[in-house]
Amino acid sequence: MKNPKTAVIVVSKLNLDLAVLVLKKIENCQIHGLNIIDAKVDVTFKNLAKHIQLLQKEKTNIIAICSIPIIIRSLEGKLPKKHNGSCIVALSPDGKYTVPLLDTHSGANELAIKLATILNSKPVITTQSDTFLGVSPDNPPPGFVLDPDCNYKEFISALLDRRSLKNVPAYSWLKSKKIRVSGSSKLEIKFSINSSIKPNKELLVYRPQKLIIGIGTVSGASYVKLKKLVLDTLEKKDLSIHSVKAIATIDLKKNERAINKLGQYLNKPIIHFKASELNKISPQLANSSEYVFRTVGSHSVAEAAALVAAGKSSKLIVEKNKSAEATCAVACSRQVIKNLPSTQNGTLSIIGLGPGSDAWRTIEVNNILDESTHYIGFSGYLDQIKKRRNKKYYRYPIGQEEERALKAISLARQGNNVALVCSGDPGIFAMGSIVYEILDNEENETDIDIKMTPGISAFQAASAKVGAPFGNDFCIISLSNLLTPENVILDRLHAALKGDFVLGIYNPTSSKRKYFFKTVLDHIQSVRSSDTPVVIAKNVGRKKEFIQCLKLREIKSDSIDMFTVLIIGSSQTKSFTKHKESTNVYTPRGYKLEKNRGIA
Repeated sequence: MKNPKTAVIVVSKLNLDLAVLVLKKIENCQIHGLNIIDAKVDVTFKNLAKHIQLLQKEKTNIIAICSIPIIIRSLEGKLPKKHNGSCIVALSPDGKYTVPLLDTHSGANELAIKLATILNSKPVITTQSDTFLGVSPDNPPPGFVLDPDCNYKEFISALLDRRSLKNVPAYSWLKSKKIRVSGSSKLEIKFSINSSIKPNKELLVYRPQKLIIGIGTVSGASYVKLKKLVLDTLEKKDLSIHSVKAIATIDLKKNERAINKLGQYLNKPIIHFKASELNKISPQLANSSEYVFRTVGSHSVAEAAALVAAGKSSKLIVEKNKSAEATCAVACSRQVIKNLPSTQNGTLSIIGLGPGSDAWRTIEVNNILDESTHYIGFSGYLDQIKKRRNKKYYRYPIGQEEERALKAISLARQGNNVALVCSGDPGIFAMGSIVYEILDNEENETDIDIKMTPGISAFQAASAKVGAPFGNDFCIISLSNLLTPENVILDRLHAALKGDFVLGIYNPTSSKRKYFFKTVLDHIQSVRSSDTPVVIAKNVGRKKEFIQCLKLREIKSDSIDMFTVLIIGSSQTKSFTKHKESTNVYTPRGYKLEKNRGIA
């Protein structure tokens, strides 16, 4: 299992050496620095409070090299829910103290102790159970769940008072020299998959996650009926839902609405298997069906999927339970299930929203948005999508393209239907290429389904607004020097100018590289006629749409920004205005038209 993402936050250049030391020892770690720091960091930010809150939403662990009051003020009272998956540790600027602040029992204490070991410093642990008992009962390891009905506060209060248990905990992570075992103690800890074992103020119950629910359905099955079948099955067999690790089914059902909604309701991942994988355990089935084999290619779905997901030596404790539309089975692993088998058929759809207008969004993209359960993208792109229920949103700032791609791939591998959302077209200066590059660099075979769905690109939208400037050969160039050296950009520009291509220019300028656009403009003006038609477009298809047609000599570099798309005509491009209406721009394709041809 990949280690969680960690951000080391620095607010002063003086803390960089310490941050680099942490970076070398903590896996999947980046340095995040305030934008006034004149140094190379992985991610920059302007506002500390907003950045910390964004990292919390992304479930990124935070190591903040600064004073605790700064962190407290940055939180602005917006504390996340307990156990939200993200923790905050304060590291004193001299590296002498590590202080867990948030989600202490969900990783912060552990991270603080790890940091202290790395830096030879002192961890400042303030949680009572860790301090006085030497254990963290509310932070079980993977494979165990503390029953949510437990009266934990009352139980731990009594344990802190009496320091004794009736029984010896079955697992080492609950054992401590500071806790006695006494037959007279009323406090007890149990581990059970049976729902009839219920917690109370003197009984703490952990649910070992040993169970997998296998499901098969007809197409278009009722979610309500499927939910009833599953819950009734668990109740009749005295099985706790909290001991269920995942739902398993055949890959043909990856878009089955009822199954996906059930996964959301139960908050359980869904694993999909190919028919060939399910057939490998045919001898272990309680119920084998030739009809099912002829239909989907496997002799079983519910039973087979449950057994495969539960792993070797698992057994079927609930045989196929049928309703009119679905089947349900339960398999039990011999050991707690810490990690699920990688799904073979997760779906990653890389989609383009187009330039902004809903009317320009393709039907296929809208269908994918309906079917996907997880949305990932730049915050500005996700804001263009109408809020949908039962969807999970993962928002990223500009500059974290690799993080976006890795998150999308990871979620797809967990069996989710993921939509990686791009503006315009996903294959044009967008996320498509980085996803394929990551997969290409992996040694293993790609185990997820990748689907690219086109959108209308900004240059296409701008072109349509003025006519047909791209009616003949053209070239699209980005002037961003973040990933491409400026000398390479200029070489490509010279080649395009020499070939007399119509130019579409993306990312023409920014606050840090206004000089480069002036350089590019000088090169273009030295080759192209000053009368060459030019189109300046911003926010095409959105509320603040701006379209301007002018001549090459009229371009003012100060009016150009990062969100501008430029179209610069070739020697053949023409423009005209009739009846005092808007200007039209086009590039002839080369047809030999008869002049003054009458049109009936």
